[in-house]
Amino acid sequence: MPALKTILIIDDDVDDQEILITAIQELDETITCVTALNGIEGLDKLKAKEVVPKLIFLDLNMPAMNGFQFLEHVKGNDELSKIPVVVFSTSSNSSDVQQTKKLGAIDFFTKPASFLKLKQLLIPRLEFIR
Repeated sequence: MPALKTILIIDDDVDDQEILITAIQELDETITCVTALNGIEGLDKLKAKEVVPKLIFLDLNMPAMNGFQFLEHVKGNDELSKIPVVVFSTSSNSSDVQQTKKLGAIDFFTKPASFLKLKQLLIPRLEFIR
């Protein structure tokens, strides 16, 4: 049986994935995190129902399929479009924020420099899966 609270993390930086997973699990140990290294891998896992997440954390700048392209595919798919997507990126460019929200992301935050700040930023976003 799939975990009730599952998050899909799509980011090509394994260190960023691990930091995000650690922060999420320190905030709520009942959350299961599944990772993908780019949009294509994330989309494949979703379509194969390898993961049925309550929430997706999505990086923007990735090889093969970037976050913008991933959002277009997911939000254009009736079965997947209802999964909330939160973009987290090194970018703080307002046009990136606007573009991702226009494509259907429910939220956007810039990757912080500190672990404590990351946990603070995650708290309200984890409410999307409760």
